[in-house]
This record gives sequence, structure tokens and C-alpha cells, in this order.
Amino acid sequence: MPIFAAVKIHYDHRPSLLPHLKYSMIPSRKEYHDYLKLFREDNIGGNGFHECMNFAVGQADLLRFYLPPTCVPAAKLQNEEFVFFSFTYKGDREMPAHVVGVHAGARLIDRNGLARGAPYVIADVEPLVFHAEAPADLVTLTVPALPYEATDGVFTPPFSKWGYGLRYIEPEHAGSILRASVQQATARLTSASMSEKEVLERQIDVLRRIGVRYGLDVDSASLGGDAKVQQALIAGSVDFGLGSGPGMALASKGGAAIAVAQFAGPPRNISAIVLEDSPIKKVADLKGKMIAVSTVGSLSDWLAKQMAIQEGWGANGIKTVPLGAVEASIAAMKAHQIDAVVLSTEAGFGLEERHEGRMLISMDHYAPHFITHVVFARKALVAEKPQVVERFLKGFFASIAYMKAHRAETSALAEKVLKQDRGVVEKDYDFELPMFTTDGTFDPRAVAVLKKSYVELGTLASEPPDSALFTTQFVPVKP
Repeated sequence: MPIFAAVKIHYDHRPSLLPHLKYSMIPSRKEYHDYLKLFREDNIGGNGFHECMNFAVGQADLLRFYLPPTCVPAAKLQNEEFVFFSFTYKGDREMPAHVVGVHAGARLIDRNGLARGAPYVIADVEPLVFHAEAPADLVTLTVPALPYEATDGVFTPPFSKWGYGLRYIEPEHAGSILRASVQQATARLTSASMSEKEVLERQIDVLRRIGVRYGLDVDSASLGGDAKVQQALIAGSVDFGLGSGPGMALASKGGAAIAVAQFAGPPRNISAIVLEDSPIKKVADLKGKMIAVSTVGSLSDWLAKQMAIQEGWGANGIKTVPLGAVEASIAAMKAHQIDAVVLSTEAGFGLEERHEGRMLISMDHYAPHFITHVVFARKALVAEKPQVVERFLKGFFASIAYMKAHRAETSALAEKVLKQDRGVVEKDYDFELPMFTTDGTFDPRAVAVLKKSYVELGTLASEPPDSALFTTQFVPVKP
């Protein structure tokens, strides 16, 4: 595995270059001095614009690129392979705080920098330098550029402060950048000009090539809760989304997506979890406590409130805290910022295995008739390309059928994906697999439960018709 790194560079402000052609030409003397002025007078970016040729692909098999002085790796890493992601400065005027490109398969050439020489010379300007090189077929801009927030933990580990220096990131962050860029570029293709379309198609190919090289999934997205799934569907960033029964209420509000199949019944995959040494010993001890869920209106949020209602505490008998991904919630619990989490059962089994946590109860206890998970599709796709939806569902439910028939193979794959021990995933397989359905049909009793709950919890003002929540056009699915 390479070293994944995030570096800060100037954004290429030159209006003469379209977004997909940035960083591909040397600047004029005036343009270069504009960058010097930006740094010396406004303290934005670096002292010059040496990164001007960082994405000039097509000129050679190996592309040489510049690293700012604070972003050059230590000498002991001279022989390592890197993947450098280029981020713009937060103070940039035109494109602040965006991910603009990636160099994979990269190697350091000279930590002090080598002069480019002719023809890359600007009159009366210091020599342009480079520090590293990467195969041109593993280098691309990310168009459109991806906005980032250094504190949210999505594209980088959470940073309370990130100035100008090099930052190392994990494979999960690299995968998130690659996936987001593939989604953005794919969405852009439909409205791109002929020249831009050619560049975007190359970008998608390069990003997928990088994913294959390092074992990163670039064509699926973990969006951290129903709200983000619906946002991605509304934006057209994805065509299909895997969400929850409660998430159907969110979809009915936005109107851009609709559930096309149910694939999981009672929520055996969600549990109430506490730390192993927590003073909370039984469910009744959760009354009045702070409990982490993924997002507002999500499955975990809905189930936590149902638990409170059915235990007789009322919907406000606990305080739910939306923290997004499982990792963030568990970290907050370990830091004693929250009392418990209502999250994935497999995470609970893993915590128990490591003697770090205890599972109090699985949430199917509070929802014996329930739709835990559904497949969402964009309404435009359903209307315009129903055959695509049908093919997707056939493949999806064929995968479920395979999992049900192949415990060993499924557990081996889950061990890698979930990063859990084999004993944990096999225990999880036996506990959770019965909840998965085989043909996508919507359970009418579960639909009635959900509709009632939407009103009880204030998600919707009145019970919606079936047609606002789901379509039966594609079920039962016959893989």
C-alpha cells in the first residue's frame, strides 16, 4: 500500500484556461507575479506558482510535478510510493478549500527541487522547479473540484487546524475522494461539451485505474445516513441508493427518488451498544441518556425514539445525537461524550470481541414488523430507463440469494469489508441474514407501521399514500 498524502497548492486562477485544462501551461510573467502578490500582500498560498504544470498530462509518459516546501515528505521516505491529493488553500479567492487533483504511483526525485529548464522558462522569473514524478495515466484533475471541510473526517482525518503543511490520510479518505470525483464527473458528462466530455471520460478511467491499483472501491459510496443518501439522489450524483424504511419519508418530501424494492425486514442489524465498563447495565438505564445515531430522520434515529416510546419514556425520553459514520459515534462513546450508540450490530459484536463494548438489545425487539432497508432510485431513471432499474434489482437480489447459499464465501468477503475477525462476521451472518428478503416485495404490515410512525414522530403531517413512498412496478424481483 502506498503512502496517501494531502498537499496544499494554489488554485489555477487563469481565466484563459477552462476548469478541465488548469495547471497545464506555464503562466505569463504577469500571471506569475499576480501569484507572488497574492502571497506577499494577502498571505494567501505560496511564494510563486511552481505548480502551474502539475497536471500537464499528455506531454510525456511520466509527469513531473511541484510540491510546496512544507509538503515535501521526509528524507526517510525517499523511496516510498505516494498518492498525492492536491487541496487548495482555505483563503483562496476563487476556489477555496477544494480537492483539485491526484497524482498516484508517485515517487520523489529531489527533495530540494530540480529546475524544469527550457522550454518551461519565464523571463525575469526564478526557475520553475519540480520534486516528484508520476505515471501520466495515474494523474488527473478532479473536475468539478470537490469542496472539503478539514474538520468533518470525510476526505482527511478530522483536523481542528490545517495550515500549509503536508498531511497524511488513510485509504478510506483516499477512497472517499476517488468515489466523490467519479460521481461528480459522471453527473457532469450529460451536460459537458465535446472537449470536456473527452477529458471527463479520461478522468473517470484514471480514477478507476487508481482504485484497482490500490484496492479502493471508487464506484460505490458510503454516505453516512439517509439524509445524505437523499441529498445525493436529489443532486443526481448517484442513480441508486440503499436506505431505510424511515428514509422513505425523507424521499417523499424531496420528490426526486422513490423506493423500488424492500430488501430487509425487522432490524436485527441495529442494536443499542454501550462501553463494556459503562454503568448502564440494562435498557431501562438508557432513560434520559445521550445516544448517538447516524443522521436526523435516519433508521437509527427512528429506532432509538421507538425504543423510548415503547419503554414508556416518550419520544423525548432520550436525546439522540447525529454523528454520521459508525467510527465517529464509537469514538465519541469511548471519549464519554455520549452514553450509548444505536448503530450496527456487527460493530457491537466486534466491540464485544475486543472487550470494549456490550450490546444491550437488538432493535427488532421494538419493530417486529418493519422495513429496515430499501433500494431507492431516482424517479427520472424509473421513468426514462426502467430497464436499467430492472437489471440493477435482478443483480442485487441475485447477490442476496448467493449470500444466503454461501456462508463461508460471504463471511470471507465480510471479514475484509467490515475489518472484523472471522468469528465476529460468522456470528453476524447467522444473526442478521434471516432479515434479508428475496424478491423485494413491500410488507403491507410494515408499511402501515411506518406510516403511523411518520406522524407520531412529526416527520410528516399526515400518513402518505403508498405511491409517495414506493413503487411496486419492479416487484416481485425474479433474479
